[in-house]
Amino acid sequence: MKNLSKLVLATSLIAALTACAGSNFVRPDDSALQDGKTTLTEVREKFGKPYRESDVIKNDEKVTVLLYAYASTTGTPVETGVVPGRSMDLSFWKGTLVSTQFVSTFKDDASNFDASKRDQIVKGKTTRDQVIGLLGRPAGYAIYPMIKDKQAQALIYAYQTTSGSAFNLKFAKRQLIVTVGQDGVVSDVNYESSGMQ
Repeated sequence: MKNLSKLVLATSLIAALTACAGSNFVRPDDSALQDGKTTLTEVREKFGKPYRESDVIKNDEKVTVLLYAYASTTGTPVETGVVPGRSMDLSFWKGTLVSTQFVSTFKDDASNFDASKRDQIVKGKTTRDQVIGLLGRPAGYAIYPMIKDKQAQALIYAYQTTSGSAFNLKFAKRQLIVTVGQDGVVSDVNYESSGMQ
């Protein structure tokens, strides 16, 4: 997931410097992108050419990552001073979707979440439904090999911003990955943040 975040950060930088980058798109419904089912071919047909494509190694497996991104200084951001943009990372293993992550700073579909609530998520006790009730719709989902547990699914909450001028850019990132086992109970929680929050 760290490599995916670096791609999003690079896209935000390019967008901020050029005032507009990528092709605009709307976040698809969760049923349109299903881990373990949706194929790389289906995504290419539906969403077209990505802004960037790369291969990464995750848990010793080769994964293809498609990045769709859009940013514009004319949009309305959820926070004052932040460059409005959205990105969608789609990761494929053996031609099948294994991870989605949608990040937006546009007011109408922002992926911002309340990271302070993460302390209410208890391993071995909190359920998947309780996590979603607490934090809302996840920014994405992941299965093996994007996570280590072959029988689990991760709920991803992510928010990343670019602000400042072309010569004084500031970046901030928050990502919460909540892994849920087959029993529907949280088995792991991983939170990372960087930059100016």
